[in-house]
Amino acid sequence: MQPKPSNMISFSKFLTFSFLSISLILSSCGGRSGRCYAYSGSTGWSYGGGSSSGNSSYYVNPHTPTKRVVPYSHLGEADVMSNLEYSGSDSIDVSQQQIYYPLTAGKKSAPEVASQYERYESYAENEWVKTLDEIQSTFGIDVDNGSYTNFRRFINRNQLPPKDAIRIEEWLNFFNYELEAPEVADEHPLKITTEISPCPWNPEDELVMIKLKGKEVPKTDLPSSNLVFLIDVSGSMGGKNKLDLVKKSIYELTDNLRSNDRISIVTYASNSKVILDPTSGDQKDKIKKAVDDLVAGGSTSGSDGIQTAYKLAEQYKIDGGNNRIIVASDGDWNVGITNKDKLVDFISEKKKSGIFLSVLGFGMGNLNDAMMEQLADNGNGNYGYIDQEKEAKRLFDSEFAGTMFTIAKDVKLQLTFDESQVDQYRLIGYENRVLENWQFSDDSIDAGDLGYGHNVIAFYQVKRKENTDGSLGKIDFRYKDVDSESSVLLSQKIDGKADKSSSDFKFASCVIEFGLCLRESEYRDKALMEKAIQRGKENLGPESDELGHEKRVEFVGLMERAYQMWTGYVIDNTIQDFEEEEEIQKTPIVEDTASVNQPPSFAVKMFPNPAQDFTNIQLSSQLQEEWSIQIFNLNGQLVQVEHYQNSPQERVDVSNLKPGTYIVKVYGGGYNFDYMKLVKQ
Repeated sequence: MQPKPSNMISFSKFLTFSFLSISLILSSCGGRSGRCYAYSGSTGWSYGGGSSSGNSSYYVNPHTPTKRVVPYSHLGEADVMSNLEYSGSDSIDVSQQQIYYPLTAGKKSAPEVASQYERYESYAENEWVKTLDEIQSTFGIDVDNGSYTNFRRFINRNQLPPKDAIRIEEWLNFFNYELEAPEVADEHPLKITTEISPCPWNPEDELVMIKLKGKEVPKTDLPSSNLVFLIDVSGSMGGKNKLDLVKKSIYELTDNLRSNDRISIVTYASNSKVILDPTSGDQKDKIKKAVDDLVAGGSTSGSDGIQTAYKLAEQYKIDGGNNRIIVASDGDWNVGITNKDKLVDFISEKKKSGIFLSVLGFGMGNLNDAMMEQLADNGNGNYGYIDQEKEAKRLFDSEFAGTMFTIAKDVKLQLTFDESQVDQYRLIGYENRVLENWQFSDDSIDAGDLGYGHNVIAFYQVKRKENTDGSLGKIDFRYKDVDSESSVLLSQKIDGKADKSSSDFKFASCVIEFGLCLRESEYRDKALMEKAIQRGKENLGPESDELGHEKRVEFVGLMERAYQMWTGYVIDNTIQDFEEEEEIQKTPIVEDTASVNQPPSFAVKMFPNPAQDFTNIQLSSQLQEEWSIQIFNLNGQLVQVEHYQNSPQERVDVSNLKPGTYIVKVYGGGYNFDYMKLVKQ
């Protein structure tokens, strides 16, 4: 069970604290829409979802969004909210906010937490597709890995990430694999191989592992670089994990620059400024002096900075070189071109000049992951998140060639499944890289880019037709040379069915299985975190690959810590809530008045319970537009998923469930409406 904060207070302080907190809630309700409640019971007073007692402290409960007002003292750092507006009052109205989950056990100072919000692009997972309906599946590669390092940041701070922050393809592509690379003399700069083995979380299915490897070259043979750093020095970038870490990252890069490389630095806050004109890589002291002078302050005009950086990069462009803008920011644009679509259009147009754009995210609390990933994707670059000095060293030293030098652009893959062999298939991850099938041959359509020595991994889960064992079909892939706008087409069979899965296959599949569990994916079948952790431990890779081995060992440790938090929060705490529920008496602190409106009711009812063959779930009318349920057993396994639209009440067939106790999660529109205990007789 997740450890609870050890904020012990005496009984007298508890009474004083309770009185002050109630006063804060009362004052915060004035002029706001929403009714404020306090609840008393065996766990102590609870305000807006947070509670405090002499033995433990709980914070915002995402399972009960009816509790609308949150005092400072109950906000944990992982109470991540979208577009949160802080007005300086003593509590925050979260009535219209998206609350991500789960929550941290830690507790931070109020002003710091109250101003924090992070933005992630929501997405629906790829669905199963029947070959009877469509035999082709098309997507562009993705070499980003910011989602993984962001996950690491959450776990290292004893927090679980929001679901939409988990992009499995970026987790997969963070790790090193022993893949077949093309020879230096090969005509093509990349090579694709495949491997097929049973699916660990559903052995009746097969997993197709697609392995793509870029050509490797010595560092000394890399093209000359024209790098323009665009650094956010606005007020939001203050702190050791933001601007200070940016500085250390550039120090790392500077130490690896050659005399034929050059670097420029543009800063932006209220306006943009060139603080380092193009400087040769052998003038390291000059570069580091410019970096040392960076200070944070002002609002954020990211668009002005981008325009200045492109002008500088174009003015000093190296023909045949690596011309790239590297943005270092939390992405918190608040003046200038703040619209993501307009920024994307601007960058998409600029990449035609041969200037690529990569984006590095820093910090926490207001990370704009959604905008930063989209900018990098449309700028022919990559998005990474730097959470520690070790990550800066990886990006700008050991894996610099792969992340910052492009050898093939607009790489697309199209699988054509043999309908005589395959019944259904599902692409795992790459949701924001899926293409229409006709876009595969259209060279005007953008896709992902590949760097020197880079590896890219993708998986399909496949259901074969009965009594078949032939080739699953073929895989076509296209790429463009860096200086070309016409693609090259290559093709090969989908084969590689092995008697024994490779160590790389086993480790990559453990990454997927754990990600599916952490997302509570409806496609997780019989996936278990424990199985993923064990498979990871057994496939750490050769110790001779020091960096690759270190990454895998680290991931196993992160999985174990995340598993403890996940089971403690989702299972143990939920069951404890059920056991205490009947003892809690609800007492309104503020009654309805002319100035205080009743908030929308999020009440959820389930009946009959216990149930035999069916139960009914009833929602209030405000929530009926689109909602879903997930049913878990007490081992945390997802056993049933249902989706509904435009219906306030649905009959749920539970006849296939074994007798026992289950947890029913009801959610929709970005909220978890409730977690309820269901007893199946």
